Amino acid sequence: MFMVTDDLIITPLSSYSTINILEKLNVRLDDIERHEITIGLEEGLRILNTSLRSKSTLTRLIEHQLKK
Repeated sequence: MFMVTDDLIITPLSSYSTINILEKLNVRLDDIERHEITIGLEEGLRILNTSLRSKSTLTRLIEHQLKK
């Protein structure tokens, strides 16, 4: 598993890397919720294409996925 940010930084998912990023963003651990989503190849390619034109593509996608 990986963590992908809106600016397309891909980081292997680990406790250390997650905590490190949260500290840099000044996010408290008790403000975090964990959700898993699955993205297929076709959807992934559309997201990649869209993310080249937008700074918040991944955030909007995840918000949409969580509303389902």
